[in-house]
Amino acid sequence: MTSTFTPWLVTSSLLVTALLIAEYRAHLWGKAITKVLAAACFVGTAWVHASLSSAFALAIFVGLCLSMIGDVALIPTGSKRWFLFGLVAFLLAHVAYIVGFIYLGIQTSWFLTSLIVLLPAG
Repeated sequence: MTSTFTPWLVTSSLLVTALLIAEYRAHLWGKAITKVLAAACFVGTAWVHASLSSAFALAIFVGLCLSMIGDVALIPTGSKRWFLFGLVAFLLAHVAYIVGFIYLGIQTSWFLTSLIVLLPAG
């Protein structure tokens, strides 16, 4: 772990801890602020430390950005439009993650085993 990575890791950890505390205390603004800052920190870490020249890294970076958009969209409570927007952002994020891992290569035996185990779980 490089010394430039440490501040990102510490900041992310502190923000996630603050988010958990805000969730526990049901503090709406605390949850909103820490969720956005933590997501931005995850994206920032990827931007600073990942070589976005590979298809895998780029797909994961896009997924992180879409996840951050999903987090921001879910902050307003009671809005069906924002909820659906966040849901679509998270769906696209997961598609980006899947694409990224496909670029790494898929072992057919592990893939089929995973499907057999996970599909019944829904």
